[in-house]
Amino acid sequence: MKKRGISHVEVIVSFTIFIGIVAAIFLFIKPVREPTLSNVLLDIVEEGLRKDGTIALAKIPFKISESILNDPSNFPCFIITHPLDIGPGKLSVDNVFIKKSTGEAIPFDINSDTFEIGDRDPFLYTILFSFDETFTRTPPGGTCVQVLEDKVIFSAPRTETLFSFSKLRQLETAYNADYGGLKEKWFLPSTSDFSINISYSDGSYAFGMEKKKPPPRRDVFAREFTVNMLEEKDVKQVSVNVRIW
Repeated sequence: MKKRGISHVEVIVSFTIFIGIVAAIFLFIKPVREPTLSNVLLDIVEEGLRKDGTIALAKIPFKISESILNDPSNFPCFIITHPLDIGPGKLSVDNVFIKKSTGEAIPFDINSDTFEIGDRDPFLYTILFSFDETFTRTPPGGTCVQVLEDKVIFSAPRTETLFSFSKLRQLETAYNADYGGLKEKWFLPSTSDFSINISYSDGSYAFGMEKKKPPPRRDVFAREFTVNMLEEKDVKQVSVNVRIW
């Protein structure tokens, strides 16, 4: 029995399949690329900004029993035993504020064991605190009623990382007062410079670290991203524009 040799047609088909596979690999699998210098410098500035300009804000939602809220004799405020660990070297009473379900901060006062709130919310309240921020508070007026612990349900805490208005203001001051020191702290090469502009979602100005200006005919690279920022007790969306040259 004679062996049949490979025809020209089979060779062409095999070669076509091989080329198709190679083309698919290059089309759908992105090759590893070395990061550009501009991206590395933008990463350095963004990392420094996030490290020095953000805080961790913890949140603990809680709900008061409707039987307490619906009793008119319990108005105008309630005393509640809280789960926070407050004391010297720990969380401070000035690190805390409380909001109701609509997102508005409410009158309250707090000590190491309990807090007083002067508002009725049939849904949820939220305790918010940060070790890196201090907040003003307005004590509720009138005589407060003690709420039994089994009439209050606290949810598990969760933490969110936010830019901080006060920390960004400190960075703005450091940028203008000691630009070289800030560059050194962030490990930015001495041959490179940067500026940062931060604006609110409506386009209005928030912060400007823009003392340095790029010289003529110098390549400028930019990156823009949107983040949430805590200003006083409100979370606002801001746009961050970083430029390096």
